[in-house]
Amino acid sequence: MIKWILQDTKRILKSHKTYLLLLVILFTMVKYVSDFDSQQRGSFTTSSNVDFITHYDQNEFTQDFEGLRLLVEQTCYSKYNDYIGMYDNCDEFNYFSDLMHSISDDVSDKQYYETRLFLLDIYTDNFIRYYNSLDSYMQDKLNDYAINLDVVMAVKEEIKREISPTFEPLDLEYRIEDAAVFNLNAMNLLETHTNYKNGYPRDAKYLMTSSIFIANYLNDYFLLLVVSSILLIFDSIYRDYKLGVIKNIMSSPMKRYTYMITKTVSSFIGLGVIIFIPLALISIGLYVYHGYNTANYPILVGRTTFSSFTPERKYLKIMLTFGGDGVDPDYSTYRTICELAPVSKFAIDIPSDQAGLSYSDCRLFMPSAMMSMMPLSKYILITLLYFVLIILFISSLNTLMSLIFNNQIYNLIALMGLLGISLILNNVFFGKEFMKFFPFIFMSPTSLMMQTIPYTFLNGVTTLTLWTLIINFINLKLIKMKDFTY
Repeated sequence: MIKWILQDTKRILKSHKTYLLLLVILFTMVKYVSDFDSQQRGSFTTSSNVDFITHYDQNEFTQDFEGLRLLVEQTCYSKYNDYIGMYDNCDEFNYFSDLMHSISDDVSDKQYYETRLFLLDIYTDNFIRYYNSLDSYMQDKLNDYAINLDVVMAVKEEIKREISPTFEPLDLEYRIEDAAVFNLNAMNLLETHTNYKNGYPRDAKYLMTSSIFIANYLNDYFLLLVVSSILLIFDSIYRDYKLGVIKNIMSSPMKRYTYMITKTVSSFIGLGVIIFIPLALISIGLYVYHGYNTANYPILVGRTTFSSFTPERKYLKIMLTFGGDGVDPDYSTYRTICELAPVSKFAIDIPSDQAGLSYSDCRLFMPSAMMSMMPLSKYILITLLYFVLIILFISSLNTLMSLIFNNQIYNLIALMGLLGISLILNNVFFGKEFMKFFPFIFMSPTSLMMQTIPYTFLNGVTTLTLWTLIINFINLKLIKMKDFTY
């Protein structure tokens, strides 16, 4: 079998079509690196624009702690019962103001992160106090609404042990915080802690590191990679017909289903050359250029998307909460809120004057309780494995088309037609229950993981796997009856 695999792989790699696809994919990767800043973060958030990043860090810092500022003011007012006096005499307010202003100075990344962690720890204390005051039954209920509580508590203990002692105490009045406020602060806390422990610079999320490149490229060009896979393998069996080797192969001791396995493996190797080798080379180049990688940078994914067939549909409630009675429920759908699915933390990744509902602002309309944080490296691994599953499905479908049609053009038309029809149906019947059984609907692992379309990742894996098994079963039946002598 190895001999046939190597020979078939050699034929694939020597094809002019393979060279053309390699050039196209390499061109898109190089262009993506050069255009990344303007495409993903806004033209004014380039890595060279340090002045803007510093200024934006300050604004971001202030916005993150607006609620904490109100809590400080409430504490001071309770002491003095006088708004004027509290600004002049309240130690808590003066110290908090000093911390807020300190970030505008040329502070180190370490000091920047430690200040954020100190304040975020204080900001989340009220909810944790409330949580700890509940009995176990109520805590279990609250776990469904709070994000990664066990992880958050472990991080907070570390902050109190290692970072808080370097700051002056900031004792604030106790106030019950709801889960939504806590979740936003907890996500900030976990992200800041991850960046701090990994030594990432504060502008890491604006830079094209190797892991950011891989994650975003796989997201934005996933459909291109799928189409390239179809173009690479659609004529693999017909090529053997044309070269006259199919008769020799089928008359050899090799079993017919072994031949199909051989074609699948050689196709994978060919895809590896035109997709994964350029991806790896550019990633290595970016790693050498920056001197570090952001593989552990945290991003948001749906909490239940890996374990449930039911998508998260609370976005409408959140939309109505933000928009009030003036929001048309028919307008508040996945399509109008979160149709695009960038690899992103949440809305703060894009400056407020550039953000729109069609980009990462959609995070605002997804309940944070249904979100979970995942390191970028894990996301990339899952995406690549999902791509392998899609290729297995396409390869099986291509074999079926090759056994049905005697013309490679008909095969290509059938494959591309199925993809096109599925995309059209998805556009017309977006979110309908019966669409979850169409395999070509699940061509975006990012959308499935981040729950920005009304289907889950588990649904995608299950549907593609079942279709692959069914098609392969049909292939085994057809290949036994197929006449390969023409």
